[in-house]
Amino acid sequence: NQTAETGYWTVETAIKALASNRQALLGAHGAAWLADRHLLQPLPADTINDDFLLSFHIRTQGLAVSYCPEAEVFDTPTPSVKASYLRWVRIARGNFQMLWRQRRWMHPRHGRVAWSLAAHKLAKSLMPLFAIGATAGLMGMVIIGLQGLQIEADVGLATKAVLLVALAIGLIPIRTAERFWRIGRLAIVSQVAYLVGLSQWIRGTGTVLWRRGDEASSRPAALAPAEVLPWRVAVAKRTLDV
Repeated sequence: NQTAETGYWTVETAIKALASNRQALLGAHGAAWLADRHLLQPLPADTINDDFLLSFHIRTQGLAVSYCPEAEVFDTPTPSVKASYLRWVRIARGNFQMLWRQRRWMHPRHGRVAWSLAAHKLAKSLMPLFAIGATAGLMGMVIIGLQGLQIEADVGLATKAVLLVALAIGLIPIRTAERFWRIGRLAIVSQVAYLVGLSQWIRGTGTVLWRRGDEASSRPAALAPAEVLPWRVAVAKRTLDV
């Protein structure tokens, strides 16, 4: 899970850097961002994706949101696929909430703000629906195409397809296959989570606010806070720090 999550954030960080260079960056990551206090606007109490909206409001004031590649921050990785699913459900619902409340900013007269909001947030949130439509269309094309083939041709084609897939799987190294499996599984889970988040937003159900206690309770032992370490380790670490 951590390998797939690292790959996702590598791509996401590259996108943020490119968007920043083109003055098209709208939101900052909640783990580390900096803004002048007087630029922050109060948000409704039920706001879900508050980290994005705080920086988004700064951008809509005509100011720039810039990505700083020199900044370093250490964030707790998601401990399991289940935790990733629950987090994506909350983020998805927050995206739809934000898109609905800020829909006026997607008008073409707002230029890059409208384009970035529609191209990144809206398209990303609706990706599961696009995937379902594409899958249904592809299945329809396959069914229509097979109707014009003879039964013998169907059997021969299916046999060749199975043999080719088996050969391809056999040629893939085990580590590579495991990596593709982890990334593919996480991608499917994320799309299902976005569908569930959309459903919850429409029905107005589900837990939506991020709670620090839930994340802290799911941390692996290796990433536990320093105060729970044995006192000998804590003393040695503090001595080294000094």
